[in-house]
Amino acid sequence: AIGKWVGATGLQFATVAAVLKGLDVGMEAAAGGLPALAPKVFAFFFFGFMAVRSRTFSVLDNSRPVKPKSANSDWKEVEVDNAKNKKKLMEDTIRPSWMPPPIAFPFIWSTIGVLRAIASVLIWEATGRTFLTIPLLAYALHLCIGDTWNTINNVEQLKGTSAAGVIFVFGSVWNVIYQYYQVDQTAGLVI
Repeated sequence: AIGKWVGATGLQFATVAAVLKGLDVGMEAAAGGLPALAPKVFAFFFFGFMAVRSRTFSVLDNSRPVKPKSANSDWKEVEVDNAKNKKKLMEDTIRPSWMPPPIAFPFIWSTIGVLRAIASVLIWEATGRTFLTIPLLAYALHLCIGDTWNTINNVEQLKGTSAAGVIFVFGSVWNVIYQYYQVDQTAGLVI
């Protein structure tokens, strides 16, 4: 299982790195024919997309928990809904008392997505409007690690492994903060 997760994370990271390089090549080719603000707007939407849909580049099943139509409004019956099957998440999962209600998560993640996009655009601009840079690769790696963790936690439901694996998610986000801060302090604080 570990080999599968490491391999999938590596493949996703390599794919995202290739996309970043492709964006650099494409932006350079299109630079003369675009309105001045267009590249910045595109970069913002790309980074916003990556913040919430990076799993698009993953070979793993990154299904998210959903509330089935049959569930009560208290979300006690939550499933992972994917094309292969529907699995009920463990109802006896111990959650902290301070955990926000599930309805809050779309608002929380939307805010995180916007902040990630803003910080990444600041880095993109500070590095000469280049996508394939060390700070943005660090961010891509963090997203890839997070997507793998989501598979372990939500789809495979290996709670002990996901509890240990969150160390990698935590370490990778601190690396992103450090890398962003080295290039642009505001971006490091916003991310």
